[in-house]
Amino acid sequence: MAFKTITVKEKVYEKLKRGKRQGESFSDFFDRIAQSGKMNLLKYAGIWELAEGQAKSMKEEIRKNRQRKDERALRDDNT
Repeated sequence: MAFKTITVKEKVYEKLKRGKRQGESFSDFFDRIAQSGKMNLLKYAGIWELAEGQAKSMKEEIRKNRQRKDERALRDDNT
């Protein structure tokens, strides 16, 4: 069996370590999360109870962030 070594930041390692089940190796952990494929976000639909106006405010913030990201990408492409 072949082995690979990967490098991750300490902060990432700690997050991964917390995600492992007790007695689970990192190889088993990575295999488990790789097998899970895309996370089904629909299971979280409707779990937030938002005060009036919060959803609109969140959507506007997301729109602004996407716009800033697009503007940065255009600047990077032109340099």
